[in-house]
Amino acid sequence: MEDDAVAGRPLLLALDPGTRWLGWAFADLADGAPVECGRADISEKAAPSLTYEDRLTGALNALRWRGVGHGRVLVIYVEGAGGGPNPKNTLMIAECAGATIQECARVWPRCPVERLAPAEWKKIAGIKGNADKAAVAERAAALGWRFDHKADDASDAALIATAGVIRNHEILARAEAAEADREATDGNME
Repeated sequence: MEDDAVAGRPLLLALDPGTRWLGWAFADLADGAPVECGRADISEKAAPSLTYEDRLTGALNALRWRGVGHGRVLVIYVEGAGGGPNPKNTLMIAECAGATIQECARVWPRCPVERLAPAEWKKIAGIKGNADKAAVAERAAALGWRFDHKADDASDAALIATAGVIRNHEILARAEAAEADREATDGNME
């Protein structure tokens, strides 16, 4: 399973890790088009005999195979912990994000994994950094994402995917501009 040999469009996978649910979304990396989003139950109730990491790995492996049907995952964005009013909750979410990043490195060994803090991905996706769950779901639906509106994790992951695509395009544009500057400078030295 080292190499997904399926030809297809390049995909971005966004993940919103939590203690009970893993929100996920696939977006077309080239044009940002929504592909699919949802959430996976990773609660202790779902598989009491497994550790959190094992339940998470199982969900990520299922997503790997789900992604193969759509294309090839080239980059992954994970929601990082944001500062909140409850320090204990913030610490738990940070631990979930860290475990998710670690497990992604095992499941997709050659994919870069990036973090986006909640306020950051919300702003990039076009809403206020402190927007509530209803505003996130409304924006995700306006951008063409389809999800169960009771699944906050899915709408969060959908906007993380949107923000990830935008961020990726910004990085590529800066790299292309830097390369053009280098070529212009090299041309002037000859």
